[in-house]
Amino acid sequence: MRLASDMTQEKMRDLQDLIAIGRCDEVKNVLYGVELEPFQTLLVKWILIVRKFICTLDTGLGKTLIASAVMKILHDSGETDKFLYVVENAGLIQTANKVMSYTGLRVVTCDATESKGSVLEYMKDDSYDVLMISYQAIQSFDVARYLIKHIELFDTVMYDECQWISELNNSNTWEITKQMRRHFRDVVMFSATPFRTNPMQLLKQVELLDKSILGNINEYINGRVKRDVMYNIVEWYGLDEIKKDLVIYVNGFTREELGIKIEYNPVAHVVMPIQYQLSVEQHEIHKVKAFNNADSMKELISIVSEGVDDFKQGIIYCSTNDNKRLLLDELSKNGIDAEVIDGTISDKRKREEVKNRYLVGEIPVLIINVTTTLDLPSSYCIFYELCDAGTVNQFVGRCVRGLADTELDVHFILVDDTCEIEYFYNNLYKKSIYLQQALGKDGRLMHAIKKQVDNNVG
Repeated sequence: MRLASDMTQEKMRDLQDLIAIGRCDEVKNVLYGVELEPFQTLLVKWILIVRKFICTLDTGLGKTLIASAVMKILHDSGETDKFLYVVENAGLIQTANKVMSYTGLRVVTCDATESKGSVLEYMKDDSYDVLMISYQAIQSFDVARYLIKHIELFDTVMYDECQWISELNNSNTWEITKQMRRHFRDVVMFSATPFRTNPMQLLKQVELLDKSILGNINEYINGRVKRDVMYNIVEWYGLDEIKKDLVIYVNGFTREELGIKIEYNPVAHVVMPIQYQLSVEQHEIHKVKAFNNADSMKELISIVSEGVDDFKQGIIYCSTNDNKRLLLDELSKNGIDAEVIDGTISDKRKREEVKNRYLVGEIPVLIINVTTTLDLPSSYCIFYELCDAGTVNQFVGRCVRGLADTELDVHFILVDDTCEIEYFYNNLYKKSIYLQQALGKDGRLMHAIKKQVDNNVG
């Protein structure tokens, strides 16, 4: 087990006692209007003991509640006067509203727009308790200048959806984040994307927590990896051991671990292509779905229509604006009321209005590409366009909220003999044992994959 240099025997005893009890009742009512669940109180107290922590929770299990409770306790005790809270841009306003509601703390938000960044310079230090900024804003000149000038104000920093840090590994955001680290006493990260395969993302974030936990990363992973240079395959060993090493600083719960039943029903719809779809190359994979007369569109209309007939609501993943508009037009032509929630063709006020209409059942289907912060309990979801495994996990999480048992149909629409089959195989099927077990007996899908693999070998 790896320990940071500041882990004292007293802290270790406190943590062991906490884990033995499994909850901390003294913090369950710290927030306004909500009582924390036992597992949430456990994590709140855990964070307060170790002060450097990556909290891994399935979507909908209360990351914002836990962050809010930690901040309120630290603020009320006088240990932390101001907090820096970094979130994804799409969830900036919603997260800020939740934190203010739960804690009563004063929250100032700042996105990457020039006007927002410049306002910071004129803001009085005593006018806020939490500065909540987007990951994109860290690269803003005005925001960076403000943070450099006032960094000593912040004892505690929190990162929501912390996988953004390592996904931005080659950007200025990663470098700025590393440089800021030494100024913070407490570092708390939250992630709904579990670390189940390649642990490098996890290790880099642990390094950001405290370098003393791991020491030299390259030396740490030596012997845990095997590389096949010819085929560019990296196979990791000892992931379970790595997790055991880091259990003090990386921990959380899945719904399964909490006894919450979730039944996912993945379905692959392999449809025949039209001529134009066959010529689309992988770097423009979204164009495979850019045709309203293709079987892929007809299949989507069929799935949604069946859902409407059964009074079921669903969400559709589509990342490109042209295809979103195409979907809206085709659904409308078929008498289906649909709306879009994203960060481009729908503004923030409309997003909130549309979300609320969906939650009360006025809208049967939503087209979205926002994979965090939205709470949209649904009966099914459709991947009209494809995305990586992490995005799939987060998108599916939009449909599954809270602590109730859930059944969810997950539809993948795939066009045979196109680059979609190869992408699905390499980026989703191969990386998910669950998909392999659920779809491995789908004869049409397996045939489509075999053809693609054979073509590549040939």
